[in-house]
Amino acid sequence: MNKLLIISALLLSTSIVHAEGYRLVSTDNSELSALCIRAVESHEAMSRSAKSIGMTPDDLIELRCNGQTLPVYLSKFRTTESSPAVTYTFNKNDSSELTELCYAAVRSEQEYARVKNTYFNNEQNIEKEVFCNGVPIKNFARKYRNQTLTASTR
Repeated sequence: MNKLLIISALLLSTSIVHAEGYRLVSTDNSELSALCIRAVESHEAMSRSAKSIGMTPDDLIELRCNGQTLPVYLSKFRTTESSPAVTYTFNKNDSSELTELCYAAVRSEQEYARVKNTYFNNEQNIEKEVFCNGVPIKNFARKYRNQTLTASTR
């Protein structure tokens, strides 16, 4: 009987939470957690908050919210009506090893490891030496990985 009562209470509380929508709470009370929450509210609120703590737009590229890039994190809370889907097109103008490495970096970690091993024999310092569109490859991958993307060979 106690189990039935507990299960009923859990189901009731779950439906109440679901009906009210999301309530985001910072567990560490950090400025970055607050920034992630404000990003869900609006782009303007996020920009004001980022500026107030001294972050630049380039710093926001590195921002992780619950371990995810900002666009991936926001996609869980915003509907397509309030923020249109963003699609990135990557033009592979050549088939050089560096171009292949940059493209693989945005596709997946596994693809990146395969291309890195194929062309660069697992060279350890490759992340410090390679820039994709003027951005260090690690930052480039963080910004564009897990985004909707298409490739063009023009």
